[in-house]
Amino acid sequence: MNALPRFLMAGMILAMTACVATPTKSVEPAVQQVFPPPPAEPRYIFERSLYGSSDLVEKSRESSLLTLLARKNNGQEDIGEGMARPQALAVHHGRVFLVNSLDSPISVFDIPNKKFFRVGENRPGVLQMPSGLSADRAGNLFVADAKANAILVFDKEGHYLHRIGGPKWFSHLTNVTADPKVNRVYAIDVSDAGHRVRVFDSLDGRHLFDFGTRGHGPGEFNMPYDLAVGKDGRLNVVDSGNFRVQIFDHDGKYLRSFGSAGKQPGQFTRPKEIAADAEGNLYVVDGAFCNVQIYDPDGKFLFFIGTHGEDGGAVKYMMPTGIDIDEDGRIYFVDQWYGKIDIFRPLRVRVEKKNPPLSSKEKLSRSLSDL
Repeated sequence: MNALPRFLMAGMILAMTACVATPTKSVEPAVQQVFPPPPAEPRYIFERSLYGSSDLVEKSRESSLLTLLARKNNGQEDIGEGMARPQALAVHHGRVFLVNSLDSPISVFDIPNKKFFRVGENRPGVLQMPSGLSADRAGNLFVADAKANAILVFDKEGHYLHRIGGPKWFSHLTNVTADPKVNRVYAIDVSDAGHRVRVFDSLDGRHLFDFGTRGHGPGEFNMPYDLAVGKDGRLNVVDSGNFRVQIFDHDGKYLRSFGSAGKQPGQFTRPKEIAADAEGNLYVVDGAFCNVQIYDPDGKFLFFIGTHGEDGGAVKYMMPTGIDIDEDGRIYFVDQWYGKIDIFRPLRVRVEKKNPPLSSKEKLSRSLSDL
């Protein structure tokens, strides 16, 4: 290519990209954000946000250039696929399985291998209306399908294995949790007949027992939302309509509860999903506070992460819903409104230093320099 066409192409690219508005997708803050903030001893640091499949791979200069040229003039950056009002997630060794309320298949973001794929598109194992999911130690995926009223089980590569339950067992299946240490699956069923947790064998699908009924007393539920297996196998259930978390032993015997309705730290307004780390600490998403509240295994409030924000920036939320914690202790936090997953790394976990990814402007500049 001679000098004149190169010059004309460069000018055309600059003219086309100059009219594109600043993307709404946020970038990592210049100042590292740690939690809890000083003067408390920090335990977590904001690591990154995940907006779509394009965040998994480092694009070539050529594809980056084409992406910039192909953008619609709507102020949005190309983010790939995988986010359609994200609702809940499960994580296994950096592989993120995501339920989208506007998309039936499960989106899978394989961060270590930089791959994206879907689960539940093909028969057998077609998903109709997933509402919750969980992964066991082997990476097998358990998906609560609210329309099928069944739990569909897949391996970590997305191959269908079998199903648990069905309309005979569930009236309104809303969520599922796989016990990481024993072959048990806990399913939350909410109906006029009762609000309860139904327990099954995860291998052969046998029904083992139930616990809970509708009400406001100890061991009773009003719109249970999620369950996390914590310290010593204790079962921690988000009792959203009663604004509390109830703790049961491994066999469903009531132990105690924490939380109440209110606006102070340690209280709830719209509690949603819950997760537990290796030490048994509990992480409860509150959709009204726009944060995740952290408690010790006995329910003592420790600190929170996140705040309400109308710009969608890092650690800012409008409609947080789902949460999970991986084997390293990383927190994965879903915001439905902004269509993102924020990831927080424990400060005790070291990471290799790498050159930061190029911004869109840097990619464009390098591409132009090679013309």
